[in-house]
Parts: sequence; C-alpha cells; structure tokens
Amino acid sequence: MRYTSEPDKLIYDVRPVVTNRNDNVVADTKPTETVTIASSDKVLRKWILPTANDFIKDPANHHQRPDGDPGNDFLFVQSNFNDSAWEKVNPPHDWAIKGPFYEGANATVGGGMGRLPSHGVAWYDGKVEVTSK
Repeated sequence: MRYTSEPDKLIYDVRPVVTNRNDNVVADTKPTETVTIASSDKVLRKWILPTANDFIKDPANHHQRPDGDPGNDFLFVQSNFNDSAWEKVNPPHDWAIKGPFYEGANATVGGGMGRLPSHGVAWYDGKVEVTSK
C-alpha cells in the first residue's frame, strides 16, 4: 500500500538531512563528516533489531528490546485491519517505480546514480518463512 496522503510518523531509523545533492558523486563515496542524530519513540529500529537475536550466535551481540510498544495504535497493526484493497505484488518489488517523481533541478531527491527521484511511504503485508538446513 502506498500512501496518497500524509503518512504515519513511524520510521525505521533517523537519517541525516541531505545537504549535498550532488548526483555526480560516486555512490560508494564515504561520508565526509559524522552527523549526530536524535532518536525518538517514532524510530522503530531499536524494537526491530531484537527480532534478529535468534540468528546472532554470540549472546553478547544480542539486541535488547526497549520497554513500550510504539505504533500499537497504528491502523495497519490492528487485528481487524483489512488489507484486501492493497495492490498484490510479488517480492522483490520496488514500490517507487510507478512514481510520481520529484522534478526540476533542485529536487529533494535527485535521480543520478540510478536513484529514483521518488517520494512517499509504502507498506507491505505478508508472511516470510525462514527455514534452516
């Protein structure tokens, strides 16, 4: 599902503000400065990382889940949420490919180096089965 209006405020992680929109820089170029970013309860990374603990052999490297349940009142996680109107896709899938795209010389997201100058937020709903041999 791709939002057509203002999306929720939940994000996986905080990213630094883009101040250099030079699309001529090599994609693998290292950042030139460290950016300190404040976190909040809208950042889900610290709640998601502990789900990988079963795959991390050294317990010293396990992630600790913080208290709280961010997004528990969010529409998509409610047990009675109906996603039947969502578009059916087969992963791998790139939600941004359909556009719309930012346009113009000073677009917020440039299209250089193979990046789509796309904006928006998309959600996927599905099940993933992980098996071990």
